Amino acid sequence: MAEEGLCIASQSQCKVVSMTTTYKITASEPNAAATIDALIRFLIPLLPSSLPIVAHLRTPPRRPNLTIYSSFDLIALLDNKVEESQARSAPPELFSIVTQCEPILVRYFCSGERDFNANDGRGWGAETDESRTADAHVESFFESWMPILFQESCGRPCLIGSLHHQWAPLLKKWTMEISAGDQKYIWDRGLASSHANVDHPASPLAVPPGFTLTPLSATEISRVIETSGIRRTREYVQMRLPYSLCLRKTDGAGGTSTAAGWGLIHAEGSVGTFWIEPEFRGKGYSRYVLNGLVQTHRQLLAATGEDDENFYINVDVVKGNIAATRLFESLGWKEAWKCFWVWVAPSDSPEVLSCSCS
Repeated sequence: MAEEGLCIASQSQCKVVSMTTTYKITASEPNAAATIDALIRFLIPLLPSSLPIVAHLRTPPRRPNLTIYSSFDLIALLDNKVEESQARSAPPELFSIVTQCEPILVRYFCSGERDFNANDGRGWGAETDESRTADAHVESFFESWMPILFQESCGRPCLIGSLHHQWAPLLKKWTMEISAGDQKYIWDRGLASSHANVDHPASPLAVPPGFTLTPLSATEISRVIETSGIRRTREYVQMRLPYSLCLRKTDGAGGTSTAAGWGLIHAEGSVGTFWIEPEFRGKGYSRYVLNGLVQTHRQLLAATGEDDENFYINVDVVKGNIAATRLFESLGWKEAWKCFWVWVAPSDSPEVLSCSCS
């Protein structure tokens, strides 16, 4: 079923105002799991650029309301009856993928980032014919997909997180709020050799004397929300508690403890909500939380059968956060590209009309 400008039918072609075709599948559909697994294999050669989508797709648990939008027919291309990652037809060179679980958990990737990043390794190369072609594709995709997004959110604002900086200006007509620009850092398995405490998924978590590393508890959710740089709901933090770590200072008897710092693995596979309480700062405790989260994420993926050879984890560091930058660089995380967190709303909404975002 199709409507003008909207795609509301699973995996169906839709005529849209921009003449772009948009496809949709949800994780709850029959055989969707096999299609999603094939999509992951298809995107792995494009790592680390495709990390926002790959990490979202393979970070457990895979939620039944996970929705994928694309500019190509996923089922036709990624026929799950074909051996491994072989496709039934040649993959498009230029395509868009969106993953969404809820209005504040949206990720976007365009394959045009490959060529753009290659210009200087950081994505700030000079404009080329290839980058202009990619921009035109992304604009066309946004024109067709945005009405779908707002229909499903009932017109409420949505957050597109960790958006590659090349695409942020193309969202201007829907932008109501945009971050100052974060720097993405990436950790991959190749860095393990220089960090003995994270050299194998099964290695025990290292902790300083007198401390333990355990998941956050429900009683600590309010403090986590209070210290988070991104607005998080209680329900979301509750859902991620099994994928969190809190460094706790224990008393001599091992009874009561004080939370020194924490972090969690977000539903889209990034490290976030990272915080060290002021009285515990400057003592090197943050590296225990961070290395513990890397190790925990590797263990989670290994338990699902994921290949550790293709392991990546990422974090977005807020612009101007010098302490965080030094921490990640000291642990060998690699600086990648600049990204933005963009709140979008229908283009005729008061919030967008009054926004002066450039």
